[in-house]
Amino acid sequence: MLGIPRPVLYGLAGLALAALVALGVGIAVASFRGALADAREEATKARDAHWEGEIAKHNARVADARLKAAEAALEADRTARAAEARESILQAELERANAALPDAGATGLSRERVCLLSPASCADGAGAARPAGRGAPPLR
Repeated sequence: MLGIPRPVLYGLAGLALAALVALGVGIAVASFRGALADAREEATKARDAHWEGEIAKHNARVADARLKAAEAALEADRTARAAEARESILQAELERANAALPDAGATGLSRERVCLLSPASCADGAGAARPAGRGAPPLR
């Protein structure tokens, strides 16, 4: 053969075989790492897509809740404005009715004015039925 002793040839053949095995193992490890990286990347994309969907779903719920709250606030505002307008009209009517009552120059409130302020205290209707300025009805 080439003049190389057999044990050296066997040694070189063993080294070559070990190098090939090491190369194969290196390639296998690299491809395994690549597969792991691909799997990790796909899992990350799947996780991100899941949470983006969850976030979008909850954002839609929050937007819906805000819309409902705004509608409720508008309705409450409308109700409050209507009540304020009603009270303003009632106050104007009360002031007109008070101005229509005669001013006898007496101290204190006449029964008619008391009935304007507290209709429940005139439940018998005596104050409203009597003409203005005639004073209190006689005691029974």
